[in-house]
Amino acid sequence: NAAQTCSCELRMTRRDGSHRWGLLMGRRFQAASDAPVKIAGINLDISARKAAEERMVTLLHELDHRAKNLLAVVQSVIQLTHADNVAEFRAAVAGRVRALRVAHSLLSESRWESVDLRRIVGEEVQPFLNAEDPKVAVQGPSVMLSPPVAQGIALVIHEMITNSVKYGALSVRE
Repeated sequence: NAAQTCSCELRMTRRDGSHRWGLLMGRRFQAASDAPVKIAGINLDISARKAAEERMVTLLHELDHRAKNLLAVVQSVIQLTHADNVAEFRAAVAGRVRALRVAHSLLSESRWESVDLRRIVGEEVQPFLNAEDPKVAVQGPSVMLSPPVAQGIALVIHEMITNSVKYGALSVRE
């Protein structure tokens, strides 16, 4: 007996207007004379798998969008950074990219919902804290920031700390 197999995925509309996905698989058995003898098949509900695939595509689009935005910010950082020599330029860009990395890590922890301003400030001042001689204290109410605002604020805080180290209160021992 020769057998022919076929399968297809179909989106079906229920009477209530909702949809479901089905995977239809069938096999036609035929005699040597090509006359059909019997047909066997199955209809599997694959709605959950299709919903998961749809979520994955949405997440990939979101990831692509966020990556493009972050790269645009990095490109701006590079274009707007001025320095007298390559070493200064490299240090300035590295510090700013570190600030973006910190914001990105904190946002990733919150699944890109929001991040507390205190955490951003705390992460940015961490390298300059000294337990024996505290010059910096992070205080204030909890203020939740959206992803684009958090990235911008992280850069601003980084610039403020860097300027303080170079020219301000953190530049002198007293």
